[in-house]
Amino acid sequence: MWQDEVRAWVANRRSLADCDPQAAVTFFEHALDAVVSPGGTWFGVHPGRISLVIGGVFLAALHTGKLHGGIWLLLSNEQPLPDLGHLTYAATKEKHRAPNLVWARSRSFAGLAEINSHEAIWQALRRAAEIIPTTPWGAPRDSVQLQRKKISVSTLLNLPLDRILALTPEDQQLAVRRMAETARKTVMTADGRTVSRRLKVKDLRFQDNNLEQYIDELIVQQKRCCAISGLPFEADKAGGEFQCSLDRIDSSGHYEPGNLQVVCKFINRWKSDSNDREFRRLLAHVVHAAKVKNPI
Repeated sequence: MWQDEVRAWVANRRSLADCDPQAAVTFFEHALDAVVSPGGTWFGVHPGRISLVIGGVFLAALHTGKLHGGIWLLLSNEQPLPDLGHLTYAATKEKHRAPNLVWARSRSFAGLAEINSHEAIWQALRRAAEIIPTTPWGAPRDSVQLQRKKISVSTLLNLPLDRILALTPEDQQLAVRRMAETARKTVMTADGRTVSRRLKVKDLRFQDNNLEQYIDELIVQQKRCCAISGLPFEADKAGGEFQCSLDRIDSSGHYEPGNLQVVCKFINRWKSDSNDREFRRLLAHVVHAAKVKNPI
């Protein structure tokens, strides 16, 4: 259990004599509860620190180093932050790119209990977790985190897939606009003209913003899950293979009502221009074979 690792880490460090091990556990419980993208957020217990990391930056950490020792949190300052005597706030180095994020630091580990009691801090942390993926810090660094022997929050907490890939209404609107724009660009460059090869004719049979509305309704009808695999979608900011992707059921047909479905990005790539029914049949065989070989 990660809680036991945290308690042992605190108990075995002389510099943390004034730190309550259970307060350290509570600190990370609050931080983990604030995570909005558990699949791309990583937790690690190391000799000099315990950290919760998203992209390339700490979200929350306890650090014992001489230079960086203390309690660290990355917070949004969009709302007033509590005035605690031992807690200082400082602009990040990325202030010009992330003006709403600040570092909160306390050099006193005895201050954990007070930090834990302020809900405003954890709301600001949750907001920071939403902002980070929109900054240069937010680029996925999963391979690096694995090398550093960190564990993803989704694995740490054994979360179900629909919690790992939670798609918020805001995420959905961003995905809808992206897919509609991609469809329009595809139609513009696929009008059957002869270049080095003949491109398939694809018409866009929607008017004004009806395409966006149609895609949005499809996602809702599909319960925010892939029409073929049933897997839940993830937000564009996660940069993963579970992103929404607009697929023409009949790839030789047009972008029109009745011929569109929303699938995971990797499913669309796998399917390519295959017959929809045949692709589903083959995929079902793969799923069945996997269940037989590795029964749950």
